[in-house]
Amino acid sequence: MISQSQHVAAKDYHPDCRAALIQIVALHLAPRYELSWTPSSADMLYASASEGYRPNGVNVFGRVGDLSHSQHSGDELWNYELGAKGAFLDGHVNIHAATFYQSWKSVQTDQLIEDGFVYTGNVREARNLGFEAELALLNIAGNDVGLSVTGINPEIINPAADILITGDSLPGSPHLIASGSLTRHWGSAFGIDTRTYFSGLHVGQANTSFFGDSAAMTDEYFVTNLSAEFSAAQWRLNLFMNNILDAEVATFAYGDIIHSDTSRFVTPLHPREVGIRVQGTF
Repeated sequence: MISQSQHVAAKDYHPDCRAALIQIVALHLAPRYELSWTPSSADMLYASASEGYRPNGVNVFGRVGDLSHSQHSGDELWNYELGAKGAFLDGHVNIHAATFYQSWKSVQTDQLIEDGFVYTGNVREARNLGFEAELALLNIAGNDVGLSVTGINPEIINPAADILITGDSLPGSPHLIASGSLTRHWGSAFGIDTRTYFSGLHVGQANTSFFGDSAAMTDEYFVTNLSAEFSAAQWRLNLFMNNILDAEVATFAYGDIIHSDTSRFVTPLHPREVGIRVQGTF
């Protein structure tokens, strides 16, 4: 609730102050536009455009009087998407497919200077063209099946002169990700409801820096998980095994910029994990 005194204070604002407040609010808007058509309650075609951004900032580091890399610009990402969703066979088959294009200006990135300090800089401009597709088969003889695939092609199209860039691929962006899952409902016996869940995930390779072919690469990998759930009344018991095949891969890898010839650091995939979870609702 706004008090009378607050109303009076608002009226007493200088016109320039009100203009400044309106301008600040406008700078923090992130618009989204969407147009959709639903020929039926289960089907839809859509097109959308949305923006995201990060503000500019100041880097605090380094030697006194050295103003290099002292500031970084804000970056802006526009995402354009065209897609379709549909349900068939009384909702047992659901499909979603979309293609998208992303325009990213003044890309912010963390970099190292020679003495080891980290600063935030800008890579100017990048873009990404990709697609995604999902298929869900629901309640087919007691089974639910899910499949999905995403493909992207991110690239730098206008690199900055003050950041060492020898490739055109954005770091940390695998070109292909695919997954699948199978959920089985085994029914109830002796008051206990049983379900099993199996999933697999494939992730492609990705560069980890702006150094192109000389950059360290993440490993391409495939990981599988399995779980069984038993529920009765307010109790739920879950037995699970993650990374069944105990895949040993580097999900993130980079070369030490300062000692690139002597060291390489990796983040391994979580090893095989077996566990039990018990949950009660009261």
